[in-house]
Amino acid sequence: MRVGIASALAGAGLLGIAVLVAYALTPDSAGQRAADFVRTVCIAAINDPAAVERMAKDQNWTVLTDRSSQDVPWATMIGTWRVARDDQAYLVSVATSHVRHGPQNICSVVFPESKLARAGFFSAISAAWDLEVRIDSTSAFRNEMYTINKVWPKDLVLQMTSSSDGILMSMTLLASL
Repeated sequence: MRVGIASALAGAGLLGIAVLVAYALTPDSAGQRAADFVRTVCIAAINDPAAVERMAKDQNWTVLTDRSSQDVPWATMIGTWRVARDDQAYLVSVATSHVRHGPQNICSVVFPESKLARAGFFSAISAAWDLEVRIDSTSAFRNEMYTINKVWPKDLVLQMTSSSDGILMSMTLLASL
């Protein structure tokens, strides 16, 4: 009898732990929406940077810079837009790079005025993409870099920066062409 009660309590305890772990790993709705937005926009930018220009025009995003803006020496700016969606603001920048290792398409998303938890966003993004850690360092900010496997035929890298209190500040997707 005691063994049965102890087994039942142990089973209930393990079930409780499993529920807490599953809850901790489940992306929150804000993190899921942000991850969905980032994947949609940045994969479009990686495949065809001009596709994001069309998306911005079709969805009336606020233009901050466009192709007429001055380029930095290592990249050609396609554009930067401010997007408001689902109670979240995004600054989306798309560029092509001419680095010595070969050309790249770049999509960067900044989360201004963000209260977006890094943990929820990362849970959602990692559920959709097979990520391999390259760098995970913490100083005043947490800087992470991951290789994304099985999405792009060449090198695809995700970079993320979050504050010390776990708020996601920005992410960048870089694709070798």
